[in-house]
Amino acid sequence: MVGVVPVGGLTLDGAAKRMRLWWETERLNSIAITGPKIEGLPESAKWAELGLRIDDQNSVAQITLEDFWGAASRTLGVQNERKEFDPVFVLDASRFAKFDQIIKNASSTRKPAKAQWDGKAVVLTYEVAPMALDQEALGPLVESSWRSKASEIEFPTRADSKTVPDEELEKIKEIVSTFTTKFPTYKTTRCNNIKLASSLIDGHVLMPGESFSFNEFLGPRTTKKGFQVAGVFANGRHDTGVGGGICQVSTTLYNAAVFAGLKIDKRNNHSMAVPYVPVGRDAAVSYPMPDLKFTNSFDFPIALDSKYTPGTLTFMIVGIKDKSVEIQVERGPLRSWSRGVRYEHDGSLPYGKVRLVDAGGAAHQVTTYRVFKKDGKVVKREVLAVSQYPGSPRTYAKNMKAGPAAPKAPALTTPSAPSEMTPSLPN
Repeated sequence: MVGVVPVGGLTLDGAAKRMRLWWETERLNSIAITGPKIEGLPESAKWAELGLRIDDQNSVAQITLEDFWGAASRTLGVQNERKEFDPVFVLDASRFAKFDQIIKNASSTRKPAKAQWDGKAVVLTYEVAPMALDQEALGPLVESSWRSKASEIEFPTRADSKTVPDEELEKIKEIVSTFTTKFPTYKTTRCNNIKLASSLIDGHVLMPGESFSFNEFLGPRTTKKGFQVAGVFANGRHDTGVGGGICQVSTTLYNAAVFAGLKIDKRNNHSMAVPYVPVGRDAAVSYPMPDLKFTNSFDFPIALDSKYTPGTLTFMIVGIKDKSVEIQVERGPLRSWSRGVRYEHDGSLPYGKVRLVDAGGAAHQVTTYRVFKKDGKVVKREVLAVSQYPGSPRTYAKNMKAGPAAPKAPALTTPSAPSEMTPSLPN
C-alpha cells in the first residue's frame, strides 16, 4: 500500500500509473482556509490550488520488488506481510502567489519610513509594511494538513519586508548639509505651491545607491493635488501655470544635495536667471521634463528634510556627517549680454502708444565647479554644471500698421449780414 492506494502485484510503472489516477481525484478535494479575515480570500481551496502534487515515481521507488519465492508464495495462497508506504509529494510554491497578492492588496497601505530634523535631533518614523503571506511556512503546512486529514488550514502571515529596515534608518543621526532660499510672501499661490511640494518631500529616505527623481516622486502638478496657478518661465518668457514656484523647491533641494556631496544625475537651468540663487545654481523642473535627479552615493541612508516658513525655504540632507570634509561651489567667468527689444503688433493700440508684454531677461553663460576639501586640503575639483541661459528680449506691443493722424484743416467761417447797429463801410 502507498497511502490508501493498493499497488501489490503491479510493476513499478503500473503502480505509478495507479498513483496518478488516484491523485487526479484526490487533488480536487478542498480544505477550508482560516486566518485573517480578508476580502477576496476564498473560504476553501483545492489541494491542487495549494500546489500539492503527487510524486508518483518516488512514491513507488521506495517499494521492494518480490523475488521468485515471494511471487510463488503469493500464488500458492501463503499469507504475506502487509507493507505500507507513505506517498511522496512535491510542492509547487508558485501557486501561493495569488493568495499572497490578495492578502497584500487587502492589508494596510505601506507607510514609508521618515527621518526629520526637529531643530535639536533627528526624529525617526519607522516604516509600516503591509501584511503578506508567509509562503515558506505555508509549504510544509499544506503537506502536513493533507497527511493529518485536517479539515482546515490556517494561512500563516507576516509583515512584508521593509524597503528601509529599522536598523538602517537608525543610522541617520545628524545634518550633512543645509541650504536656504527666500521668496516674497505676497505671491500667495506661489507660496502655496512651494509649501505643498516641499512638505511632500519632507522626511523622504534614500537607501545607499538609491536615486531621487523630482518628477517621478511628485508626479504631475495638478489642481486635484492642491497645486495652484502661479508665475512660471516658459520658453524664455514670463507666463503662468499650475504649480508655478516649485522650481524654487527643486533649486533649494539641488543646492543642499550639492553641498552634501551627492551624485548629481540630472539638472537643467532655466531659460532666464532666477532671483533666489546665483546664476548657475538653479534647477528647473517641469513635468515630465526637465527633471532633477540625484543619487545617494554614501554607504548609509540619508533623508531629505524641508523647513518652510513664510518667505523662506530650507532643505537639509540628514545622515552621517564627515566633519573632515568641506564642500564649496565656485563659479567661472560669467558672460552676459542683452537680448534687445522686440515689438509685437496690437491693432487695438493707437499710433505712438506701446504696452509692455514681457520684461524678458539677459542671456548668460557660466560654468560652476564643486570643490571637495579634506582637512583643509583640496582633494577633488569637478565641473558641476555648464549653464546657458538664452534669455529673451524685452517685448512691447504696438500698432505697427497705424500711421500718424492727418493734420486738421482750419475751420471755415461765414461772414454775418450787416445789422442796423453796425455802420456799413463805404464801397
